[in-house]
Amino acid sequence: MTARIGYKKAIVATAHKMLRVIRAPLRKDKPSEDPNIDYGKIYVKRNSARWLRMLKKHELPSELQARPGGAHQ
Repeated sequence: MTARIGYKKAIVATAHKMLRVIRAPLRKDKPSEDPNIDYGKIYVKRNSARWLRMLKKHELPSELQARPGGAHQ
């Protein structure tokens, strides 16, 4: 781009492109998400240990405790 339009205009064009990329999710009022990433899996992995601690702290009812082999009845 520099060879075509010059150094200073290339800098301004690059800054404008970056501004548009940053502004797009802000206009939609939601974060941008990569479709190739499983955000639910990341959320569960990050929080599962804390969830299990809270269940043990509040005495997990016997009907909800893990069954042998992971099967639910």
